[in-house]
Amino acid sequence: VTGNIPASYGQTSGGVVNAITRGGSNQFHGSAYEFLRNDALDARNFFDGGKSPYRRNQFGAAAGGPVRRDKTFFFANYEVLRQVLSLPASANVLSPAARTGQLSAGKVNISPLVTPYLSFWPAANGPVTGDTAIYNFESKSFSPEQFATIRVDHLISGRDNLHGTYLFDESQDTAPDGLNVIENSNWMRRQLATVEENHVFSPQWFN
Repeated sequence: VTGNIPASYGQTSGGVVNAITRGGSNQFHGSAYEFLRNDALDARNFFDGGKSPYRRNQFGAAAGGPVRRDKTFFFANYEVLRQVLSLPASANVLSPAARTGQLSAGKVNISPLVTPYLSFWPAANGPVTGDTAIYNFESKSFSPEQFATIRVDHLISGRDNLHGTYLFDESQDTAPDGLNVIENSNWMRRQLATVEENHVFSPQWFN
C-alpha cells in the first residue's frame, strides 16, 4: 500500500505490506521450488580483483487440499534458506615492528603481561604506515533460516466460517568481528498463531 495510507492502518509512514495466507480447496495442489545462486554465476568484482566465495540455496514446498470435502481445508508451506557469504574486509593492526616494540619514535619495552594480548590482533598482511598496518581478510558469514506456515479453514454453516493460521520462523546469523578473531552469532525464533471466526450478516440487519 503506497501513497496516502488510509486511516484504517493507524499511525504509520512509508509503505505498508499486506501478507495474505492462502487457503486450501476440494482439490489437492502442491509445488516444490529451488532458488540457487553462487559465485560461479556472479561477475568478477573489479575493485577486489576476483570473486568472493558465495553459496545461497533457497528451497521449499507447498501443499493444500481438503481434510473433509466441502467443510475443512488446509494449506501449508515450508521454506529453508542456506547462505554462506564471504566479503573482503580490512582492519588496522600493529605493524610487524610495533609488535616487537620498535616504534617510529624509538624502541619501547613490552611488558610480559601485555604479550599474551597481542594475539587478539592478527598479524598484518597489507601495507605498513608508521606503527600501523593493514590486515586484509574475507569476512565469512553463515545464515541458515527455516520458515513454515499452515492454515486451516472450516465452514461451520453457510454464513459462518472459522480459520486459524500458525507461523514459525527461525534464523541464525554467524559472522566474525572486525578483526576476524571472535565469531558473533545471533539467533532468533518467532511464532505466531491466530484464530478468527467470520459471520455474514443478512441484509435485513442493515435496513
